[in-house]
Amino acid sequence: MDLTHTYNSALKKIFIFLLPVLFLSLSVFSQGLNELNTVYLIGQVTNAQNGGPIKNHEVIITSDSMYNPHFVYTKKLYTDFEGYYYDTISTFDLKGGLNISTLDYLNNDYDTTVFFRFTWSEENILFANFVLPVQPQTVTYQANFYYQRDPEGNNSLEYIFHDLSNSDDIISWEWNFGDGNFSPLSSPKHTYSEAGVYRVKLTVVIQPTPYSIPYTTSIVKIISVTSKSYFHGRAYYGRILPDRQG
Repeated sequence: MDLTHTYNSALKKIFIFLLPVLFLSLSVFSQGLNELNTVYLIGQVTNAQNGGPIKNHEVIITSDSMYNPHFVYTKKLYTDFEGYYYDTISTFDLKGGLNISTLDYLNNDYDTTVFFRFTWSEENILFANFVLPVQPQTVTYQANFYYQRDPEGNNSLEYIFHDLSNSDDIISWEWNFGDGNFSPLSSPKHTYSEAGVYRVKLTVVIQPTPYSIPYTTSIVKIISVTSKSYFHGRAYYGRILPDRQG
């Protein structure tokens, strides 16, 4: 028996078997390098006095060169009438960081960093909100709220919303959950039917006395509803911290 021929035949069979696997791996690797990925950045700037939005406020975005020196980006944005700023960033980089900074009325600097990593998706949605002190002023009525995801620990699509409006004389609440559903309760629960980004709006009507004219105020907050219990990074105090792998 020709052992050399038998050995070479076995190697040939192994190579033929592994060739499609190697080709697929190289295709996936090449795809990751060549595909244009998208980062969606959303943030709201509100005041610390009553939670109201701060409009026309400057926000600066720059890339984090320490995390990925190849990813270079900078942009200046201004908040809209709801206190929000938005940015859409297209990049071939598979990971990167964004430093977001702004100033309060005393020119004190506030900044945070968010990170993206394209491992399972061609899209990343990042949030970076700021609560800033404002110049002392007469406090006005302002609708406000906070929310809890999965309050009972068994459904990541379920949320409970809590009213934080600065009045004890609210006569009505109207919640718009952004998916076509509404509630008149002060602290409602709501279960979304699918993952997505939703604009939640709370409108309250305040009437301090039976004879005073009712005052209507509202607030909008954007939330990202996900059915996944994991991230490319770790969620920590509203920030997405990067993986330390790779």
